[in-house]
Parts: sequence; C-alpha cells; structure tokens
Amino acid sequence: MPPAAPEGSTSAQPRLPPEASNGRLSFALIRPQPDSRENRVSPVIRSSLISERVEVVRWRRRSCTCSPTRSSRGCHQLRGPPVPGRTGAPRTQAARRSPHRPVPARRPVRSALHDWLTEVQLPMTTVPDLPDATEALEHFPFDDGRGIEVHERFRELRERAGLLRVRLDYGEPTWLVTRYADARLVLGDPRFSRAMSVGRDFPRQEEATELAGLITMDAPEHTRLRTLLVKALSKSRIDAQRPTVHATADALLSSAMDAGPGMDIVVDYAQQMSVLSICDLLGVPASDREAFESTSAALLPGSAIGAEDMMRRFGELRACTERLIAERRARPRDDLMSAMIQARDEEDRLTDAELIELVVSMLLARFEAIITQIPNCVYVLTRGDRALWNRLRANPAELPAAVEELLRNNASAGAGLFVRYAREDVNVGGTLVRAGEALTIAVESANHDPARFEDPDAIDFTRPPGGHLTFGYGAHYCVGAQLGRIDLQEGLRVLLTRAPELTVRDLTWRVRPHIRGPVAMRVTWQGDPE
Repeated sequence: MPPAAPEGSTSAQPRLPPEASNGRLSFALIRPQPDSRENRVSPVIRSSLISERVEVVRWRRRSCTCSPTRSSRGCHQLRGPPVPGRTGAPRTQAARRSPHRPVPARRPVRSALHDWLTEVQLPMTTVPDLPDATEALEHFPFDDGRGIEVHERFRELRERAGLLRVRLDYGEPTWLVTRYADARLVLGDPRFSRAMSVGRDFPRQEEATELAGLITMDAPEHTRLRTLLVKALSKSRIDAQRPTVHATADALLSSAMDAGPGMDIVVDYAQQMSVLSICDLLGVPASDREAFESTSAALLPGSAIGAEDMMRRFGELRACTERLIAERRARPRDDLMSAMIQARDEEDRLTDAELIELVVSMLLARFEAIITQIPNCVYVLTRGDRALWNRLRANPAELPAAVEELLRNNASAGAGLFVRYAREDVNVGGTLVRAGEALTIAVESANHDPARFEDPDAIDFTRPPGGHLTFGYGAHYCVGAQLGRIDLQEGLRVLLTRAPELTVRDLTWRVRPHIRGPVAMRVTWQGDPE
C-alpha cells in the first residue's frame, strides 16, 4: 500500500470516483495547492519508492470506445506507459493461460497503479485544471492598450506558479506566458510551432484570420527561406544603410521645419521614414514607390481604409513587386532585390512568389517597427524632467545602448503577435501544456522580469546589452533586427541634433493593445507653446 500522506494533506490515499467503473480512465499525479486552483504540481516518483509527497491521484473519466462485447471484462484495464525491458506484443495462442491453471484473484486497480508507479520514474509535471466550456476565462490584454506602461497584473502572474489560461478578443483560449525563462523556452524550442496556427482559430486581437509568410512557417520550410534571405541581407549591406537612413531622416525633418513650427511625428516623420527606407533598401525607383506609399498609408493606426480597399492596395503592391523582380532578373543592380534573386543555397533559390511575400513581410515589419518605436522613444525620453533626452544630447555616443534599453522597455508588439502551439505535451513554468494547445507570449512582461533584469522598470543606459525579446528569439528571431536598430538610432540622432528642444504637445494613443504606440503625436521644435 502507498505510504501515508504528509501531515496537513487533505487526502491520505488515492481514491477512485464512484463512476470510474463505467468509463475509460486516465490519471495524473497532482499536488493540491490551496492558493492556486489552476495548477497542481506533482512530485517526482522515483524507482521502487513512492514519494511521501504524493497526496492525491486524480482520476479523469473519458468516454469509452470499447466494443459492447468487452463490457463483461469491465471495460479497458488500466495500463501505464511501457516499462523498459518489457514488450507490449500480444501473447501468442501457446502463451495464453491454460484453462487448467488457477485464475488468481484480481487485484484492486489502485494496487496495480501502485505497482506500476514503483517501477518507473515520472518527471515533475504540472497538471492544469482545464476550465470547462461554461467557465469564464480572464480576458487578455488586461487594458485597452493606451500608453506603454506594463500592466501591474503581469507582476502578479510572474510571481505565481504556473501559467494563466486566458481568452483574447478572437480565437480559442490560450496559455499566457509572462516569465522570461518560459518565454525563451516557448520561442526557442522546436516543440512549439508557429505553422500550426495557420488555418486555425488562433488567439488574436483582430477579426482577420489569414496568416502567411515566413513568420508562420516551421522548419524545414522556414529554415530554407531564412537561409536564403540571410545570404542576401548581409552585414555589409545592412551597415551600408546607415548613411541612407540618416539622410532620409534629415531630409524629412528639414521639410517639416520648413512647413511650420511642428509636425505629427507619426505621419510626417516615422511613416515617411519607413517607406523611403524600405524602398531604398530594395532598390525601388521613385516612379514605382506609389504602391508602397499607398499601402503604408492604409496601415497607419486610425486609418479609415476598408477591407476591400486594403486588399486592392496590397494587390497593387504585389503587382509592383512582380514588375520589379522581372526588371532585376534582366538587369541586376546593387540592391537587396537583386541580392535576393541571386541568393542560392546550393541549387536552391527563391521563387517569384516567395520573393513577393518576403517583400510584403519586410514592408510590414519595418513599417510597424518605425512608426511605433520612434514615437514611443521620443515620448519616454522627453517626459518628466527630460533628463534622458538631455543626457543623450550631451552624450550622443550612448545612443546605441539607449536604443537597446528603450527596445527592452518599450516592447511595442504585445502578446497577441507571439502565438505558438505545442506539438506535444510540454511542461512550461509548472504547467503541463497539452499537445495542440495555444500559448501566447507576453513579451512586455518577459522584458520586465526581475529574475532576468535587475530593477527592470528603470531605464538604465548602462545595462548590459542584449537579452530582451523584443525582436523575438530562436528560429524566428527577426532577420531585420539590425536594420531596426539603425532606423531608431539614426531617426533619434537627427531629432536630438537638429531639434534639441523638441517638445511633445499632444498625443493620442492607439486603442489596439497588441501594438502599443500613438496614433498621433504632435511635437514642436521649441519648448514654448505654439
């Protein structure tokens, strides 16, 4: 018999529920925790010994699929996983029990379970109480997205055991990952899939469900495309973009200063900078940039463009890209489009359809990064006593470190953009996530985890660089991360140098929690009111 439960236990022995005899059974070892109904952590069961920490065997009934002719045998016998050294092959006719041999008394099911547990070692797992269909789940995000402050609820979730099961505005329920170590596990481990979200009602903040492109792929397809793209997007090509990005930002600011005493930094600066920079990188001539500008305008937060008009603009963008591909195949130039066309991995190369999707993906990624992060950085640097802004004015050499810290602090892409599906049962932070269940990574929470970052809510330009998850992690780490850093560094450098007294006069935040940033931000060149 199993040993007595520890003092204070609410259940000294494993028990079967009365209805257990009528259905197929599965079981899981659990450890009740009074302060957490979502997660119960099991102990480690070691060879030849049931740990005295085992308190309850919780039985779950599943619908039985046995043939009616087997009902006299009491349905399925309880069996655990195969034990090393034993075979699971059916007995041959000769090996079956002789009718003349006495039949031993059937052992109780609990005793059979006990014997199995003493022969194998089970890993530490967490068995969540999955809510039934009628149980209300906590809604995520926890606010409407106004501002860039990290919600206090994340602190509570990081400190408690296990994961929280939540529901977003659209899609199926999902486990919310808030701790840094857990987020790195889910983002970097191949047991979690991005491709499994395609064609599913995945957790999301917007009604649209269509997913495509590099971000929705798993290996080996993802590895193939990423390898070819990295060959084209070389370090030397990225570094060569810095003077171009700086010149673009400088020209945009000059135009805005000539037009009046201030500008909307979202529309007049960040949006224009994103379009011009991606066109320069790809080698899109000025005569063909209208499709890129039209599409980016439709993507602006607060845009009133309808779904039909949006699809038309994306169609024009794809047609423009297709023409550009044909031109570069015939007459290659020193630009990224030509490099992507020529990129090879042995005999493999990108198809025209893949090139088009990569161009669209790069436009979207760079657009969102620039139009959210530049305004967010300006907001953080100039608020309060402007100490951070003045520090960078006096010490421009700190700008790369400052951008890295601001990226950690201002992760604009919230949890709704980082969804993964478990390919198999995996223990994540003390919760057993079942195969096929969704996980949503709260990057803004992981980037403020005190277990990884000392004094995480403080903005410290001397903090050791790297480690944040704003650009992702693992196989889906952003290919254009270094381009994003250059965009932010040069965009801020121009503002710090040419508009040292820049002041935020008015701003309107997006009501879009998974992309945090302003819809509009009115700034002036001087500290005095307009």
